[in-house]
Amino acid sequence: IELQHPKPITMGMWIGGDRDGNPFVTAETLNKSALTQCEVIMNYYDEKIYNLYREFSLSTSIVNVSDKVREMALKSQDNSIYREKELYRRALFDIQAKMQATKAYLIEDKDLQPRYATADEFYQDLLAIRDSLLENKGEYLISGEFVELMQAVEIFGFYLASIDMRQDSSVHEACVAELLASANIVSNYSELSEDEKCRVLLHQLSEDPRILSATHVQKSDLLEKELAIFQTARELKDILGEDVIKQNIISHSTSVSDLLELAIMLKEVGLVDQESARVQIVPLFETIEDLDNSCDTMKKYLSLPLARKWIASKNNYQEIMLGYSDSNK
Repeated sequence: IELQHPKPITMGMWIGGDRDGNPFVTAETLNKSALTQCEVIMNYYDEKIYNLYREFSLSTSIVNVSDKVREMALKSQDNSIYREKELYRRALFDIQAKMQATKAYLIEDKDLQPRYATADEFYQDLLAIRDSLLENKGEYLISGEFVELMQAVEIFGFYLASIDMRQDSSVHEACVAELLASANIVSNYSELSEDEKCRVLLHQLSEDPRILSATHVQKSDLLEKELAIFQTARELKDILGEDVIKQNIISHSTSVSDLLELAIMLKEVGLVDQESARVQIVPLFETIEDLDNSCDTMKKYLSLPLARKWIASKNNYQEIMLGYSDSNK
């Protein structure tokens, strides 16, 4: 069986997103972590494209190019008379200009045009050059740095490594309890039974479109901080691509309500709705008791139509973490 666009390796890390027990991880930390990575990979792309520009000195006096590459070359600002027939170089100049404009937009918030909206647009331009070389007996150039660059774009996108977000379930519960109280929905959420908690949360997630944090009630520092980091996650996904943050891990997961509480926080910033989830909700079962009950907890969660929709939107993939911190496990 031939795999389509296989990714033998992907990169991920905790830096900037794991605030479980670390009060110094904030929205600013997450943003800096993601954009620093972005800058590293964009500089790498810029260098690679420049190297290819120096290497691809083919003249149309000798070789032909595809219509797509010709179109890219005509849009290029590389108007030197010495480049008149070097259409691959002119096309690469256009790609580099768009890459530099993209970097300026992502890192410095400068809206220069034209630029790439997604890493896939960048990949498609490289693909056009590759296909043109294959069509016109230039396959000997499709090796080394060119292949390395295309593979890097597939693996790293504009983000380099996915950032895992993580927070303790008790923090999610405290934030959700405050939101429900401030919106006059439930004043004593933490005192409810597990079944009552799930009923309240599912109603908010399935039937009530309200953004609970949109009230004018003053918020605690904890809630402000958590909402800010989720909002930053949303903004980073919008500009860097979905894979910059793929999942949010819940430390000390004990019940279905723990998973739904995180969903409430994600709903506040538009990362989940009634049909899909842009961030996967990942429980981390840690204590002996929670590990013993984890199968029942997940069976109940997976039986929820709403949860099944969220998982379906993530290609029917659900990750579960098992605790390992205590040696007696």
